[in-house]
Amino acid sequence: MPAPAKASNTSSKVPFVELEIVRATTEIRGERGIVPAGATGTVLMVHAGGTAYEIEFDEPTHAILCARREELEPA
Repeated sequence: MPAPAKASNTSSKVPFVELEIVRATTEIRGERGIVPAGATGTVLMVHAGGTAYEIEFDEPTHAILCARREELEPA
């Protein structure tokens, strides 16, 4: 019996984990600020099994915002 295929960590469908560095793929607006596309930040919390994340963005603007998975990519 063949071994099951392993999931690739480079897939855009693999959820991010806490403390992972990510990049905004689009401008993200929230109650606590706005960050432009290209801003980098750290995942603070994973919501709904990886469909949304609380991110602390550092550059170019400091803000803590919630973002959907499709608004982020690995940094």
